[in-house]
Amino acid sequence: MDKAIVIGTIDEVLGHAKRAVGELTGDATTFVDGTALELKGEIEVAQGKQRDDAREAAESAAKAHEKELAAQAHASEIVRANTPVICEIP
Repeated sequence: MDKAIVIGTIDEVLGHAKRAVGELTGDATTFVDGTALELKGEIEVAQGKQRDDAREAAESAAKAHEKELAAQAHASEIVRANTPVICEIP
């Protein structure tokens, strides 16, 4: 899990709490600061999830490429093993 997901979640929770305090006390500055922090957290979580998705896609592509290379090597071995030698060079 990308660390931005954890940090973003914390910012979301803190922002939500700060916004609630601002709403209860009637302090517009605290309310706006809390809303901004909450939105910042949501953005951080989204970015972290995108990085996780990109990392997983890259790992999956690398594994698929390794499998393809192994299959090609195996196919080459089969062709070499079944190809008759017409003449051997001394």
